[in-house]
Order: sequence, then structure tokens, then C-alpha cells
Amino acid sequence: MKPTIECWDLLTPERELFAYFQGPKYRGGGATRGLDGEDGDFIDGVLAGFRLAGIVQVDRQRLAESHEAWVRVLLLGEEPEEAKLFHDLGTLSPQRSPHLGQQ
Repeated sequence: MKPTIECWDLLTPERELFAYFQGPKYRGGGATRGLDGEDGDFIDGVLAGFRLAGIVQVDRQRLAESHEAWVRVLLLGEEPEEAKLFHDLGTLSPQRSPHLGQQ
């Protein structure tokens, strides 16, 4: 049998970002009228937690043009080889990863 998505422990900034933009500041409605500096700081902090600081950064000059689903960013560099988000993804198998068990 193929592994199901429920057995994968996916690392993604999406969860933190979703919770933030659905949280008290935006009362569940998201940032539909642009972002502010506080939002930019939060997003940059989440990106840093995924080792993307110095690679991707919120474009502070374009906050008004951004919202929770479309954030203008600056690309500052390339991912270091050891930190690539999709490194070796094509070769994952249940034999190579304990998170991809069979059901």
C-alpha cells in the first residue's frame, strides 16, 4: 500500500502563518487590506525559523500591496545546499524515512 498523507510529518510555515492571520489581530478575516510592519516582522520570523533568513525577506516598501495570501518579498540569496527545502524529496520511501510507514 502507498503511505497516506496522514503519516507524513510535514514541515511548513503555513501552519504558523495561517494561525497568525486568522488570529485576534484580523479576527479570522485575514489581512485583506495590506500588511504592516508587525506583520512583516512576524513573517520574517517564521521564515527565519525555516532557515530562510538572509534568503527571503518581506519587502517593506510593498507592504500595502501585500496581504496574507500574497506577500511581496525580496530574494536575497540562494538556499545553502544543506538547507534546501526540497532536497532529496524525489527519493523518499518508507525504507528511507520512518515518517513514511506503510498502512
